[in-house]
Amino acid sequence: MTSISGNETLVELREHLTGRVDTDIALSRSALSQFVGRYLKNELTDVELQEIGDLLEMTVDYEEESEGVIAQVLFEISSPEANGGINRERASEWRTMLLPSTP
Repeated sequence: MTSISGNETLVELREHLTGRVDTDIALSRSALSQFVGRYLKNELTDVELQEIGDLLEMTVDYEEESEGVIAQVLFEISSPEANGGINRERASEWRTMLLPSTP
């Protein structure tokens, strides 16, 4: 199974994911957190993050033990108009949701 790292560019993801019908690509919570972190560091725009969310939501499998939180964050990223938009405050909340909790 191929993994997404969170360091890919939007162009790289488009090339890698567009038109794929197999689901042997895994998205972990740490990779999604990496994308959100890149937005917080101004390495991605809100539009780029939304496009990445759209691509990932439609083409990859989610890390099994984190499927719920990954699906929720991706839904919010790829549907910003219904979820208060993409902004620094929301992105910080997503990072908190995605970071593993410590016992």
